[in-house]
Amino acid sequence: MANNPRRADWLVEIRELNELFLSYVRALASEGQACLGLTRRVVRRLRDTDPAALDRVAELPTALFCLNLNQPEQREGFIPPTCVSEQMRVSLAVMILSSARNMARNCAFEARMFLHLSAEGVQQLRVMPPSDVLSLASSPDVLSCAFADGGLRWPALLRDDEPEAARMLILIALQPDLVTPESLLSPPAHLGERSFG
Repeated sequence: MANNPRRADWLVEIRELNELFLSYVRALASEGQACLGLTRRVVRRLRDTDPAALDRVAELPTALFCLNLNQPEQREGFIPPTCVSEQMRVSLAVMILSSARNMARNCAFEARMFLHLSAEGVQQLRVMPPSDVLSLASSPDVLSCAFADGGLRWPALLRDDEPEAARMLILIALQPDLVTPESLLSPPAHLGERSFG
C-alpha cells in the first residue's frame, strides 16, 4: 500500500494541535480549574507529568480533543474574552475548528478518523462559513478531552515508561469507542432467526 503524503501532513497537524491542547489543559490543571472532562486523578497526573512525556503523548495519531459542534447560537455575536484562560481557550478553539474545517473539506475520511467526527459533523464543518468559526469557538463547551470517559486511556497515555510507550500510544489510538451498556443488553435482531434452508 502506497504512503499518502497528505495523510502524513495531517498527522503532523494533529500532533501540533495536540501539543497546543495539552499546553492549555495543563495550564488549567496548574490553576486548579476543571479540565474539560478529565477526572481529578488524571488532572493531578497531567499537572505532574514531565513536558518531554507530554510531547510523546502529543504524537498520538489521533486528536486528544473532541469538537462539540452542536452548540447554541451566539445571539450577541463575538465578545472578546478578558480572562487569560478564556483567551487561550478561544484562540485554541479557533485554530482547531479552522484546521478541522480545512480537513473536512479536503479529506472527509481523515477528518472522521483523526478528529472523532461523525459524518454529520464533517458535513457541518464543510459548509461552515468562516464567520461561524469564531462564533462557535466562543462557546465554552465546544472543546472537550477525547477519551475522558473515566476509563484507562488517559492514565495509560500519561505513563512514563519507555520504550513500550510509543507502541502503547498507537494501540490506544486504534481502540474503538466502547459500546453503551444498553447495546450490550439487547441482542441483535437477527439472533433469534433460524435458517433451515
